[in-house]
This record gives sequence, C-alpha cells and structure tokens, in this order.
Amino acid sequence: MLNGKDLSKEQWESHVRAAMEYEGSNQEYCRLHQLKSSTLSGYKRRMGLASKSSKKSEFIEIVPKKRKTIDPVWLSDFLKALHS
Repeated sequence: MLNGKDLSKEQWESHVRAAMEYEGSNQEYCRLHQLKSSTLSGYKRRMGLASKSSKKSEFIEIVPKKRKTIDPVWLSDFLKALHS
C-alpha cells in the first residue's frame, strides 16, 4: 500500500481526480492502485472535493403527503346518519 510519503502531492491529486471519474467506489480504486484509502480521502478533503457521498445515490427519498385528519365527532355523526 502506498501512503502519503510514497507519492508527490501532484501524483495524489491526479489519483483523486481519477478516483472521482472511476465508476466503482473509492475503496475499489485504492485496492486496484494499491493506495491507502485514508490518504486518498485526506487529499480529497484538502482539495475541497470531499463530500458525504461523492457518488449519487440511486435511491430517491419518498416523502408521504400529509393527510388531513377527520374530525372524530363529524365522523361519528356521519356514521350514525348512514345507519339511521
């Protein structure tokens, strides 16, 4: 595994850019290039490119619509009227 001292700043920055374009995860990129993922993450953060998730999630958040509540007294009166 290569750490921060094994490569120059420019080489690490090149790896950061390549990892961002890589289709797989950062972990996979680091394994493929025998890099320490923590060092890659550090350079990414120093370059201002770190985020909680660099890959967009394929999941979307579904927010349920708020339903209006029915007045229980009205419902009771309505049901009584149906059965009369």
